[in-house]
Amino acid sequence: MGWQNLFLISKVKKKINKPELIIKYKTHITSTIPKFELKPSVKEALPVYSLLDTNDRFDDFINFDLKKFLEMLIKFAEIEDILLKYADNYKKVNYRINSLEKIVIPDLKSNIGRIKGNLEESERENYVRLKKTKNIINKEVNI
Repeated sequence: MGWQNLFLISKVKKKINKPELIIKYKTHITSTIPKFELKPSVKEALPVYSLLDTNDRFDDFINFDLKKFLEMLIKFAEIEDILLKYADNYKKVNYRINSLEKIVIPDLKSNIGRIKGNLEESERENYVRLKKTKNIINKEVNI
């Protein structure tokens, strides 16, 4: 078996043994959170690397450490997506809070002041009207 045959076997192996990534979505509060699941291929095949240039430690790394690394990488991808969505939601909520503090609440306070002024003015007008009515009634009674 020559170098070319090993190279061809490696290329064939890449096409046969592909891990499958399954993405499921779960709704949490207001965000849709992805849940990644890695289904490794269960077929035993020749390794994708050259057997001549590597030692047995590389096999152990591929079999154990790389699988663990991929699982951790998927977990970190989930966490990163969750944090990005929460950061986006935080920006939206912060924008709403700022608009309430800077625009809506001051407008409402000025409306309240205007309404209070109008009510006080109408109260004074009613008071003056009642006083004039009382004076007119007193004059008619005295005549």
